[in-house]
Amino acid sequence: MNVELYKSAVCPRCAYVAKVLQELKKKHPMIEIEAIDIATNFGRMRRAGISVFPAIKIGDKVKAWYVPNRKEIEAFVEGEINK
Repeated sequence: MNVELYKSAVCPRCAYVAKVLQELKKKHPMIEIEAIDIATNFGRMRRAGISVFPAIKIGDKVKAWYVPNRKEIEAFVEGEINK
């Protein structure tokens, strides 16, 4: 399952989401994380309909946070895994 993480290299919230995703990958090895830096892929971010980061996109579902929290990240990703 491909998980797209839209992030910025200078965003501590983005680093936190990346860390949680890496931990989820250990629990669910089928997860493939694609980190997309918004500074170099702004057009792709806009085409994906993302205006806030960090954001995670799985298929056509997008979740973004101003203040990410572990439980919400896990619930979103694991909810998509279990479909």
